[in-house]
Amino acid sequence: MTDMLCDRARADDFMQLVEAVTSTDGGLVALIQAYFDESYGDGGVFCVAGYAFARMKCRQFDAAWAAMLAKWKLPYFRMSSCAHNRGVFEHLSRDECIAVEKEAIALIKRYAACGFAVTVDPVDFAKVAGQPGVDKTPYEFCVSICLVAVSVWADGPGRPPCSLSYFFEAGDAHQGETSAVMEKVFRDPHLRARYGYMSHTFVEKVNARPAQAADLLAWQWFTDRKRSKSGKFAESRKDLVELVGGDLRHQVFHADERILREMGAEIAAIRSRPSAPLAGPPA
Repeated sequence: MTDMLCDRARADDFMQLVEAVTSTDGGLVALIQAYFDESYGDGGVFCVAGYAFARMKCRQFDAAWAAMLAKWKLPYFRMSSCAHNRGVFEHLSRDECIAVEKEAIALIKRYAACGFAVTVDPVDFAKVAGQPGVDKTPYEFCVSICLVAVSVWADGPGRPPCSLSYFFEAGDAHQGETSAVMEKVFRDPHLRARYGYMSHTFVEKVNARPAQAADLLAWQWFTDRKRSKSGKFAESRKDLVELVGGDLRHQVFHADERILREMGAEIAAIRSRPSAPLAGPPA
């Protein structure tokens, strides 16, 4: 019980951080938090994914997610553990794990503004690496695509100007690459405006409850692409279909060699001609 209380206190500290880095004079600017997570492994596929939340919705989501965790006696949510009934999910039955995921998906669809996920095959990426607009590594490229996806959503018709605060997982092996991408945005006033950049912060995923939603999407999209690549599965998992279906907009796609070239050209155009219209990821 003491550990659970400590986890909740640290999560509350995270929401205070969100309030601090997204505050604006008069509160007239719509604020969005974009949470990124990445999943990769032995499947020959690399994935970066996330969700954006309006500021008030983020607070509401955090409270609802905390209540869900308390209900199931979980210190945090991790999709890989939920899917395999292990780790912090070991005390639950298989049916209870399914129920937790269904509840998590329902909360995401209720509170998130948009979702985005991209996968690349490292072999395909190696064929186009070094071309204009294509970053040095698959991770950097995927992060750049996610920045495009969330900023395109934020620039949609009828939406007020948005300032975005980006949160990434602290301690990840790619934190240096993330810093390089975001520092590039920070230093360039045109890119700052293009991506609505307000701040970027590294946080512990287990103490940042909204980031756990990104974990769910990243694992699902990564797993789907890995299953597809194996050739053993003709259909997507039903929980992935439920997650990305419905009214909540998701930009999810796999960047093969052709798309990598196209998106690299688009990113190069954004960087060289800041005033050019911003196109989104492929449908």
